[in-house]
Amino acid sequence: MPSETYRLVWDAVRRHRQLTFSYHGRLREACPTVLGYAKHGSEMLIAYQFGGETTGNAPLPAWRSFKLDEVSDLRSRSGDWQGGSSHRKPQAVVQFVDVDANIPETLQRDAPLPFGAPELQPPRQS
Repeated sequence: MPSETYRLVWDAVRRHRQLTFSYHGRLREACPTVLGYAKHGSEMLIAYQFGGETTGNAPLPAWRSFKLDEVSDLRSRSGDWQGGSSHRKPQAVVQFVDVDANIPETLQRDAPLPFGAPELQPPRQS
């Protein structure tokens, strides 16, 4: 079954809510966009990080991927939904998509899907 962190992010994607959280010891502010699982079942998030800190000199805003088991201090909040305009390539991080803010049919489910569920979708190609 999905973790509590996964469930909170799942709800934020569906409701277009911003997230704040700590990742690798740094505060992040982001709009969660694609949530699901990596090839071997790790819970993964692709988000548009618009604030907080990054590792090294990486500029913001930018698309980032996050392993949910490395996320802490997660909070959801209202705010302007941001998605950027530079995400042109198909993503390969989330191999099994549960919810995607840009795919309406994934926003209609009543609960998150567990890894291995037949309803999980491949990443969108455009």
